[in-house]
Amino acid sequence: VSANQTGYAFSRALRENNVKILENYIVSEIDYIKDNYVIIFENGEKLIASKIILATGVNLEKTLKLLEIDINIKCLPQQLIVSERMPKIMDTVITVANGKLSLKQFKNGTVLIGGGWPGIGSIEDNYTETKPENLIGNMMLACHAIPKLKNSRVARVWLGLEAETDDALPIIGEIPHFKNAYVIGSIHSGYTSGPYMGKLLAEKILGKDIDLSLFDIKRFL
Repeated sequence: VSANQTGYAFSRALRENNVKILENYIVSEIDYIKDNYVIIFENGEKLIASKIILATGVNLEKTLKLLEIDINIKCLPQQLIVSERMPKIMDTVITVANGKLSLKQFKNGTVLIGGGWPGIGSIEDNYTETKPENLIGNMMLACHAIPKLKNSRVARVWLGLEAETDDALPIIGEIPHFKNAYVIGSIHSGYTSGPYMGKLLAEKILGKDIDLSLFDIKRFL
């Protein structure tokens, strides 16, 4: 998928299904009153919900604390590299068994090079910075896997912040001590497995017999 188009696709699908989207709202408090959730925004506005899902990525630790759930969520600043356009050299996702690598080529010919080589960054100060030595290592491994990449140049580099639990597994399912409250996050390879994990949680909420015990948040409490 194209990362810069994914948000638009989900937004369009939600609106077509009559979902109201409130963007750029900061939640300062969540109160649990008579089986309902009163969500209080930083600007003073309130929203009442019968069900809530916490899906706030690297902010998940902070968001869970609003319900007095205290677990550790690490923030990983991951680097990604995009090559200039080049002739087709692959038609599937490529990785290596003994190294950190993920390669995929888009329809326009650019190649996305990743695999979890860290940069510098944190959510506290909203700051990210590349690590040149890790960019070089990532590109060397990519060229080792696909030698034709040596004929291309880097067009762009950026960082994204990724959530990780202490055991590096996702947390998906019900939030203990609360009715109709759910959590989903810390899903590595998010663009590969994230949408499917979301589908599983949706089916669970709709009452289907879905086993999410492997990802139960209780293992950290």
